[in-house]
Amino acid sequence: LLHPFPHAANSAPASHHIATAYAEADLACKQMSGVARTTTLCAIASATTTTKTSATKTRRTRAAKKKTKDLRSVVTQWRTEGVPLKNLPMEYLARLEGVDYVKRSSVTAVGKTLKEADETNVQSELRDRMLADALREETGARADDEAANDLLAVAAAVVMVADGLLDEGHNVVTPHSWPAPTSFAGKPRTENTAAKDISSYVHSLVHRSEGINEGEFGTGFNNSRFWIRSAGNQPVFPHVLEFARDIAEAVDSERAKEAVDAMGEEWSPLAFGKLCEQTIKSHGRKLKQARASSEPLLTFCERVQGYEMACIVEYCVEQAGGSLK
Repeated sequence: LLHPFPHAANSAPASHHIATAYAEADLACKQMSGVARTTTLCAIASATTTTKTSATKTRRTRAAKKKTKDLRSVVTQWRTEGVPLKNLPMEYLARLEGVDYVKRSSVTAVGKTLKEADETNVQSELRDRMLADALREETGARADDEAANDLLAVAAAVVMVADGLLDEGHNVVTPHSWPAPTSFAGKPRTENTAAKDISSYVHSLVHRSEGINEGEFGTGFNNSRFWIRSAGNQPVFPHVLEFARDIAEAVDSERAKEAVDAMGEEWSPLAFGKLCEQTIKSHGRKLKQARASSEPLLTFCERVQGYEMACIVEYCVEQAGGSLK
C-alpha cells in the first residue's frame, strides 16, 4: 500500500502514478479509522514527492550529460548527419553582445572557452591560445607548440561556423589568412602562421554560410569564391570528392550527380559552392521545410558540407600532432 507507484512497470507519466496511488490508497483505507487513513495517505504523499523529485533530478542530470559533447562526437555526427546550410548576416565586430556561447556551441570546450574569453575581454592571440589549449586536452596535440596552437584554433573556428557563430569563426581565421589589420580581428599573423592555407579555406566556409547576405565584398557566396581561390588545393579534397560521389547516388539527386561528374577527378569547391548557392536561393525562407522533407539536393549539400568540415577538423588536429580516434 505504501509503494508510491503500484504500476511502475508501465510507461505512464509520474502524475498518473501519483493519482493512481492516492485512489488505491483511498479505496484500501475505507475500513480504517480516520487517523490511520490520514497517516497512510500522508506517507504516500511523502513517498511520491520524493520519487518525483528524484526523477526530476535524474532527467536534469541526463540532459546535462547529453548537452556535454566533445569534439570527437560532434565530428562523428557531422560525418553521419551533415551540417545544415546557413544564410546568416554578419556583424564584422570584434565582440558581440549577449551571446550565450555555452548554449550555442555544440562542442562544450569551445563554448566555455569563448564565454571565458568574452567575459575577460582578452586579445585575439590569447583567445586563440585558450581555444587551442581546450582542444589539446581532448586531442592530445603537441604542447607548447605555436604551429599546433594555430591549427587547433582553426579547428575550433570550423566548430563555430557549423554552429552559426560566423563572426566568432571569422575573427579566428582572418589574422591567419588576411595580410592587413582589421577592426574586428586585429593584427595579421600571415607571416608566421602554420595555418595560412587551411585557414583561407575555412574563411571560405564562413562566407558560404553568410550566403546571399551582403558583407565585406558583395554577398557571402561571392566572398567565399575569393577565399576558395586564395586557399588553392587542399589535402582534404580527394576524401570529399569520394564521399560526394557516394552521397549523390544515395540521395538520388540528378543535379548533384551531374555536378560531381563534371568535376572529373578533382574536387571543385567552387562548383559545390554554386550548388549551395542555388539551393539557398531556390528555397528561400522555406529551407527548414525542405530539410524536413529531405529534398535531395539540399540533403546532398548538407551531408557533403558536414563531411568536408569533419575532414578539415581532423586534418588540423592531426597536423597538430593529435588525434580524434
